[in-house]
Amino acid sequence: MRIKIQISSDNGFFVPFKRAYETSFFIREILKKAGIEEPYFNFSPFRSMNREISDEGIFLRNPIVLYITSPIENYIKVIENFFKNNPKISLFETELTIEKTVIFPPFEADNEINKFKCLSPITVYKKYITKEKEEKEIFLNPHDSEFYNLIRTNLIEKFRRIYGKLPQKSHLYIQFDKNYLIKKRKISKLVEIKGKKYKAWLSPFTMSGNKEIIQIAYDWGIGQLNSYGFGMIEIVR
Repeated sequence: MRIKIQISSDNGFFVPFKRAYETSFFIREILKKAGIEEPYFNFSPFRSMNREISDEGIFLRNPIVLYITSPIENYIKVIENFFKNNPKISLFETELTIEKTVIFPPFEADNEINKFKCLSPITVYKKYITKEKEEKEIFLNPHDSEFYNLIRTNLIEKFRRIYGKLPQKSHLYIQFDKNYLIKKRKISKLVEIKGKKYKAWLSPFTMSGNKEIIQIAYDWGIGQLNSYGFGMIEIVR
């Protein structure tokens, strides 16, 4: 389930790149007040057609939009009620006005190939222990088959968390747009969270297979760290 939150600010809204993750904590606090602890949600960057990007962050002018999504309907209901009862909020030292909220109809996957675009970059990594007993990550990329295997495994695990069981059919095919990968010199992005940098990717892609797993991908996100705003996707019709 997905909600669109339209926001305005009298003097514009500056979102620092190094603090963008604070949106995650803001959403977590909304859910915690309703007794919800598990971070089964995803969100887009704040978006605006009128924006200026600098080395430090992005400055947005009205109208400003934020999308939040979750595979659990109650999460979105709680978020909707919060914004309806709190038309004024403060984030990144800026007072924001909630103009309206819109809940979208449930997403339904096509029978065959579904085309998607990224609203936020996708990060996929695996952890390992160094000789010095330090835990580190290896970030995978769309040119590596393991990148897609880990996305699939991650989505199946998300399915298990939501439904308490594994899907009867787990076939899923994901492929980043090869022409886009060739034409675009740079589709990778480094995103910093509390001083740590994560490599992530932005590209159109297709997904086919088990509809229920595709539904999880749309409602929860692709790849890892979804509750920090990674891997939010949108269908391309």
